[in-house]
Amino acid sequence: MIARRAAEARVRHEAVHDPLTGLPNRALLLERLGQSLQVAGARLAVILLDIDNFKLINDSLGHAAGDELLMQVAPRLRGALRLGDEIGRFGGDEFVVIVRGVEDERGSAVIAARIVSAFDSPFKLSAREHFAKVSVGVALVDPGRSTPVSLLRDADAALYEAKNRGRARFEIFDSVMRTRTVERLAIEDDLRKALERDELHVAYQPVVSLQDGSIRSLEALLRWRHPTRGPMQPEEFVPVAEESGMIGEIGRWVLKTACEQCSQWSSASGTPAVGIAVNLSPRQFISGELEADLAEILAATSLDPAALSLEITESTLLESPDTVRETVERIARLGVRFVLDDFGTGYSSLAYLGGLPIDGLKVDRSFVAALGVNERSTAITTAVVRMAQALSLEVVAEGVESERQAHELRELGCELAQGFLFHQPADAKTVTSLLRGSRRTRPRRAATRKLHATARADSVAGVGRRA
Repeated sequence: MIARRAAEARVRHEAVHDPLTGLPNRALLLERLGQSLQVAGARLAVILLDIDNFKLINDSLGHAAGDELLMQVAPRLRGALRLGDEIGRFGGDEFVVIVRGVEDERGSAVIAARIVSAFDSPFKLSAREHFAKVSVGVALVDPGRSTPVSLLRDADAALYEAKNRGRARFEIFDSVMRTRTVERLAIEDDLRKALERDELHVAYQPVVSLQDGSIRSLEALLRWRHPTRGPMQPEEFVPVAEESGMIGEIGRWVLKTACEQCSQWSSASGTPAVGIAVNLSPRQFISGELEADLAEILAATSLDPAALSLEITESTLLESPDTVRETVERIARLGVRFVLDDFGTGYSSLAYLGGLPIDGLKVDRSFVAALGVNERSTAITTAVVRMAQALSLEVVAEGVESERQAHELRELGCELAQGFLFHQPADAKTVTSLLRGSRRTRPRRAATRKLHATARADSVAGVGRRA
C-alpha cells in the first residue's frame, strides 16, 4: 500500500514538473498563477525570460550541452529571487517567474535586473566555461482585468522588445507595448484570412543590365492589399507571419506563384525563362520542408531550376548554421541558384562565400545610396564588386535611384542593378509588356555554379521586402 501511494505521488509529481530541471511545468505554473490572481489585493508580476542565442549553443556544443545549461539555469535564477517567488519552465529555453508582493514597476525592475545580472558569470558546460545571457520581459498585474494568459502574453511582448533592443536586458510591459500588441494581433487575425480571400499578390521588379538597360531577371516581391488598411508593405506583416508560424504557408504560395508566372513567360516567348528570384525567410530553412516544397513546385510548373534564384540573408546563415549549410547544399543539387542578399550588412559573408554554393550577391542599398558621396561606403562597394568578380559571382546593386549611382556602378564594372531609376515593382501583366520590349538578348549563364566553385577553390550566403 505504501509503495503504491509513493508510486502514485511520483506519477502526480512528474505530470506537473519538468523532467529536466525539476521545476513546475507550464500547466502547474498557470494553475498557481491563476490561484495567485484570485487572492484579494494580490500584488504580483510575471517575468518571462529566455536564453539568448540558445540554438547556437545546441548547434555548436550539442544538445547534451544545451540540456546541461538548462539544468544550471534553475539554481542561478533561485539565487536572484526572493523567498516566495516561484520559477517554472515553459519548455525549450523559456522560464517563467511569478513574483509576489511587488508594489510597482520599480520593485519588479529590481528583480528583473538581478536576473539579468545573474548571467554575467560563465557556465561550465562539457568541462569548459561558456557565457549565456538572457532577455527578460516583465508584466505587472492589472487588478480586475489580468488573467494568466493575458499576463504571459504581455510579458512575451516585453520580452520581444528586450530582444529588439539588443538582448541581455529587461523590458517592462507598458501602454505603448499594449497598443502594439493589439495591433499585431489584429494583423495576425487578418493575415490568416488574406490567402483564402486572395488579398496577397506578387509584384515583380526587374534586374537590368547597366550597359544597355535590358531586363536580365526579376525579383518576386510579396504585397498585401488589405481590405481596410489598403496596400501594405512586407515589413508591416512579414514579421507577424514569421512569429505566428504562417510564413511557411505564405512562403510556399509565393514560390509557387513566382515559378508559375516565370514558366508562363518562358512558354509565351519560346525562349529560356527569364530568371526569377524569391526571398526566403530563415524559418523556411529550418522547417525541414523547403527541399520537398521546391521539388514539388519545380515539377508542377516545369520551370528550369537554373531560372530560379533563392535569396538568403546573412542573418539566415547565422540562424542555425549547420542546418542551413546542409539545406543549401542539398537544394543546390536540384540546380537552383543561391544569392546572398543585403551583402555587407552582416559579419559572416566571407566565411560562407568560400564554403557554400553561392552564385551571386546583392550589394545592400545603404552602400549604393552613398556611392560617390561617402568615401567609406564607396570603398566598401568597390571591395565587394572586386571580390565578387574574383570569385566569378554575379553582382546586383540594389536600390539604384539616380544616374549618379548608376554611373558610379558602371565605373566599378558592376553589370546588374535594380531600383526605381529603372523600374518599380509591377504586376505580372505590366511586366509581360516590359519583357516584350526588353532588349534582353543574352541567355542566363547555366554553368555559373561550376565556374564559381572553381574560382572559390582557387581563392581559398522568401519573401520580398523591397519597395
